[in-house]
Order: sequence, then structure tokens, then C-alpha cells
Amino acid sequence: MVTPGGQAPEYLRLNKRFLNMVRHFAEADKPIAGICPTAQILTAAGVVKGRSVSAYLAVTAAGVEF
Repeated sequence: MVTPGGQAPEYLRLNKRFLNMVRHFAEADKPIAGICPTAQILTAAGVVKGRSVSAYLAVTAAGVEF
């Protein structure tokens, strides 16, 4: 799965159907890639715990570790 950058993640992280799709990919151990604020989506889906992610500094408030 490749998630978009820009402002899209701000809207997608509120979309339950999309978050369920992200959870499916994470639970199936399929690769998830993205750019810019994609960590917001991964955090909203609850799939970042125990994983390494890179993101911009403001996402640390959402529980992402660098």
C-alpha cells in the first residue's frame, strides 16, 4: 500500500473504511509506504506500535518514536 502525502492524510486518518484497509495490510504484514505525514494515518489506524517509522517532527506528539 502506498499512501499519499500533502494534505490527504489529514482527511484519510478520519476515514474509518480507509483505516480498516491500513489495518488489514499491517495485520497481513504487507508493506506500507508513504510520504510526508503518512505517519498520521498509521498512528490513527493504531499500527505503529513496535514498528520503525520516519516522520516529520510534529508527529512525535502522536506517539511516533524516531
